[in-house]
Amino acid sequence: MQLKMLTAVQLMEKTMSCVLHKMWVWFIVCFCYFASILVGTGIGLMFYAVDVQSSLLTQIGTVIGLGVCGYFAHKLRGSTLVPERTGHVRVLVEQLDQEAVFEGKTQLEKAQKTTADYFGDIFKLAELERSIRRVLQDIFTDRLQTQRYAFNNARVKTVLDTLVGILVAFVAEVILAFYIKNRGSESPGTTCKLALTLFAQKLDELIKPIWMLNLFMFTGFFICYALLLYPISWATDLLPVSVGIWKYVLALIFAWGIKAVFMESIAVAALIPVFFDTVKDQKPDAKVAKRLTELSKAYQQLG
Repeated sequence: MQLKMLTAVQLMEKTMSCVLHKMWVWFIVCFCYFASILVGTGIGLMFYAVDVQSSLLTQIGTVIGLGVCGYFAHKLRGSTLVPERTGHVRVLVEQLDQEAVFEGKTQLEKAQKTTADYFGDIFKLAELERSIRRVLQDIFTDRLQTQRYAFNNARVKTVLDTLVGILVAFVAEVILAFYIKNRGSESPGTTCKLALTLFAQKLDELIKPIWMLNLFMFTGFFICYALLLYPISWATDLLPVSVGIWKYVLALIFAWGIKAVFMESIAVAALIPVFFDTVKDQKPDAKVAKRLTELSKAYQQLG
């Protein structure tokens, strides 16, 4: 089955209440980054004002502010962003074959109850989603044979693995969608393990749509970045302090938020029906399951 981007956009529009809710969550995240940069800059300027005549302290303060905010955002991801995205996935799955559109209030109620209804609690969901992403990363690093480009350097290999993980992270939502659609008596880990096995079996058919969707998302990301530079430069010029090159960092952060809210929503809405149709009536191959067991510790721990 080929990607149907127009259908994906229409499906996303059916779940617009969830998309707008995600937008507000990401707006808060982006604002926290903005505030942390200003606080760091302000602390650096305070030292500058007491005869420590160096802008280095201002830059260090800004980096520390950004780093602290990034650390907390990373730690809180599992308890905030993952449940938010998974709730949207549930509504996407339920609206996939529905002609009638759920009311906005109904959508938000379903999204908010997703964690309790399907996964038990936030911590179990966060751990499951993290394991799925790890398995996907292992599958693609093996498929792409990234070790060939690492030149036996552990740091280069880590960077390449991380890059692959970023490119396939959104696929984890499709695996969770499979569980939401096919939930039975099995545990979430067992059903997601089955979905990952079927995904690996059909990787040749799925890899092209995945890279096309990545091209769509990151092209949109860079367009948003270019468009945001002017208003952010204008806004930062109104501040009583100079943020220097950090306006480019802010543009990246806000552009990433737009990508995460809108473009990833379209990408997930496009890939879910493709995955469902591709693995329909498929049985897990024991050889593929054995290969994944050897390849990924996270796969072994699922189910």
